[in-house]
Amino acid sequence: MVRPYVDGGPAVCNTTEPNCCNKTDPAHGVDKTFDIRNTFKSATYVDGKVNDPVAGSKLWSVEMCIPLKDMLMYSKGEFPKHNVFWIANTMRVEYRVHTEYSANGTAYYAKDDAPCSNWAWTPTNSDTVHLPDRWGYLQFSEEAPGSTELLSNPSFTLRKTLSALYEAEHTFFVNHGSYTDSLLQLSEESTFSKRFIKCVASGSLIITVNKNTYSASATSIDVTLTATITNDRQFTLVKN
Repeated sequence: MVRPYVDGGPAVCNTTEPNCCNKTDPAHGVDKTFDIRNTFKSATYVDGKVNDPVAGSKLWSVEMCIPLKDMLMYSKGEFPKHNVFWIANTMRVEYRVHTEYSANGTAYYAKDDAPCSNWAWTPTNSDTVHLPDRWGYLQFSEEAPGSTELLSNPSFTLRKTLSALYEAEHTFFVNHGSYTDSLLQLSEESTFSKRFIKCVASGSLIITVNKNTYSASATSIDVTLTATITNDRQFTLVKN
């Protein structure tokens, strides 16, 4: 994602799918397309028969090998190393289906106009999954599967604090037509709790407002990390 859609981020056209990129696509001619057909690998297993309710199928599984270099097209980040964290999410759409009997055999079909369910690895508690600050953490490892110690992400507190501030600033903007550099106003008039201030280094949480934009920065309690978030939800993390 270039940035979340609710913050004006464009869709990135996916030429991996046939006929996906056309003139009606919101990203057509705007951003680079991506095509991972030559580097993406996948495999499936089905214990039974696909789309056949009579077959008595038991289970299915899918394994995907995702080319990480292609994931860095719109990122300033580096190729992941051992014990490096990324934020990530996966989702599948669960359609309500019905069974149809025809001369060509029995099959499942999605119900017309029936609502679908989105099954996410990390629920965002929203009607959209495209909110990166609410995704889960992916820890990379170069060791044998299952042998790497699970670590606490040192940026977690900074991300949660600045994401909460982002939500509060946008609530304040809806109510007042402008952003504010006052933590007191945010804690009194929006969703930003004073407890977040105690989660970062003393005096490090600073908001800078410039007309209809803002940026906020904070430093971790151990002063090893500094993070910044802007009004379009762009989160930047640097080591001190």
